[in-house]
Amino acid sequence: MRVIGIEPGEGARAQATALVAPFANGSTVLADMDGVPDVADLAIIATSATHRRSAFEALLSRCTPKAVIFEKVLFTTRADLDAVGQMLAARAIPAFVNCGRRGFPAYDRLRDQLAGRHGLSMEVTGAGWNLGSNAIHFIDLAEHVLGDRTVALDETGLDPKPEPARIAGCVDLFGTLRGKLAGGGTIAITQERAPGEPVSITFFGDGESWRVEEGAKRLVHRNAAGEEDVQVFEPLFVSGMPHLYNEILDGKGCRLTPYEQSAAQHALFLDAFRRRLDLSNSEDVPCPIS
Repeated sequence: MRVIGIEPGEGARAQATALVAPFANGSTVLADMDGVPDVADLAIIATSATHRRSAFEALLSRCTPKAVIFEKVLFTTRADLDAVGQMLAARAIPAFVNCGRRGFPAYDRLRDQLAGRHGLSMEVTGAGWNLGSNAIHFIDLAEHVLGDRTVALDETGLDPKPEPARIAGCVDLFGTLRGKLAGGGTIAITQERAPGEPVSITFFGDGESWRVEEGAKRLVHRNAAGEEDVQVFEPLFVSGMPHLYNEILDGKGCRLTPYEQSAAQHALFLDAFRRRLDLSNSEDVPCPIS
């Protein structure tokens, strides 16, 4: 395998160079796109959301990737979502978005268990997880596990006062983001202000619930009679999911979210977040998230 990194920052470039040092075949870290090959088997665009489109366009000017993985949040405007989607379609490049919970076999098993049930809902609660940057993970998770599609998001349960996020120039919000699924279910995604509350993800309907506690590595099923059954649930880090990349390189597709589906999720989320921040959707004002 040949690994080529592009990192404009000098300090970060030195760190990245050390990381790719074990790989042979001319693996290197460059300061810009000038030295990239004409063709790449896989491109990963992991810049901040503000610069992701320009980074992708710079890559396309030098290289034809056979597949692309984009980090999330994808972009800060609908115009970027649409433009990049058109570039991918025009070049027939398969692209995916890094909502990594799709790589957890434990969520696949839960999805299979819930298959055939209709109108199920999902609720997420917890503190300190950065709703502005990471709510898209849970919107995507609801669609993946429930086999449904998000059709609307309601931001009125979010606190209108933004807080500075970890990334400079970006903000975060507390409170609850609500959504509707095409099959009749709902989504409620809550970031609490009080610290220390671990994230839990509950799927429920027809008097039953399945509560995933990733930090505790367990899934608690409560049946209609109120009886609980505790099962092991294994979350994974990206470093524990080489299949996300191997499947692409082996020509087997990718289990991550297809670009078109994720772009539809992002469009709803950008609009909801901007409404809460009193930013114009009609003017497609950049949303301060990454």
